[in-house]
Amino acid sequence: MVGNCLVRCRRKSAFVNMNGRDQSVRLGSIDGVRVVSAILVVFHHFPSVDKGIGGNRRILSHITSYQETFWGYVLLIPVGPGKIAVQTFLIMSGIVSTYPCWRTGTINSYEKSLLKRFGRLALPVLPVQLVHLILYSLGYAYGNFSRFPSADSVRRSYTAGISSIFASELNGALWVLPYFLFAPVVSFAVQYPALKLRPQARIAWYLLCLLYLGGNFSDEKTVSEYFSVVVGVILSDVFSNRATSNSDFLKVGVLISFATLFFPWLPGEFYAHKLSQVICAASFILLAQFWGPLNLAMDNVVMQTLSKYTYQLYIWHLVVLNTFAASVTPKASAFQEKLFVYVVAYLIVFVVAFVSYWIIEVPCGRMVTSMVRWFTNDALNQRGNRYKPVPVQV
Repeated sequence: MVGNCLVRCRRKSAFVNMNGRDQSVRLGSIDGVRVVSAILVVFHHFPSVDKGIGGNRRILSHITSYQETFWGYVLLIPVGPGKIAVQTFLIMSGIVSTYPCWRTGTINSYEKSLLKRFGRLALPVLPVQLVHLILYSLGYAYGNFSRFPSADSVRRSYTAGISSIFASELNGALWVLPYFLFAPVVSFAVQYPALKLRPQARIAWYLLCLLYLGGNFSDEKTVSEYFSVVVGVILSDVFSNRATSNSDFLKVGVLISFATLFFPWLPGEFYAHKLSQVICAASFILLAQFWGPLNLAMDNVVMQTLSKYTYQLYIWHLVVLNTFAASVTPKASAFQEKLFVYVVAYLIVFVVAFVSYWIIEVPCGRMVTSMVRWFTNDALNQRGNRYKPVPVQV
């Protein structure tokens, strides 16, 4: 059955370069994974609408034995997938940064990716921070942890220079954006040597990188977020390698992925460990690419369309939810009223994400593209300049 499910994915590998690499233009399943992960993060923060629920969940989430209770397992529904979704985003950063290089065998795709990535991720955050700051100043929106942070703590986060774009006492979802921003730098450092290595040496190189960024696995705080980015580089290598995609090893990998999807829900402290979340996230991405039924669900026109709005959904959702928590939820007392508040809050979240994509992200993308062309040799080449950069073959 697994073999039959892999047939559809194999057909996508019809175009192969001399190194046996899949030269298909894109990984369609990534769109669906991105949509699912964004929705999981948004609903992971559903207690932000109600300050009381948010406080209770935060207390329970720090008790390692809470899984032994019925309500503990219920709380895993919003808590677990939300953390896994963040690791999924980090892994996808490593995939999208390196996949073009695996396809072509050159490193030319890094030429502009960092500049474009900075503009695409950082510029849309500025209006998010501005709107949240205004609402907080007027007393209409909470900050992190469903509270009003002190003016000094908010002001202090904006004295950190350019990193203040992400250092915020207001929007707790932005803490991971610096890792997204510099993912291409880490990806390049891992991929460039790997491009020149034999398969056995490449495996050893990957293990070395993972051990270095993994720190002390018994202490979650020592595990770097870039660990997940390296996992993305490895998955990108697997996705682009036609020999690996058609091997029996992949069938075994798919079966293992089914089992590891349940790691974060195992009783005990392993649930809270970042390693289990990374394994689960990697398994989900692997299944989305190679397991036929899930690939069909992830790779389609609907997911391609929705994936455009995921970044705006990610950066705006806490602004809306924290505004409802401070301004609307206190006025609702009955269960039906609170349920109505939740429904309206999430409807507005999706509407704001849709509107902000067209009025903020699209113009920012065009501006960044123009700036990158001006900063690089594209503008010179268009004027017929004699200088033409020589591609670096590796």
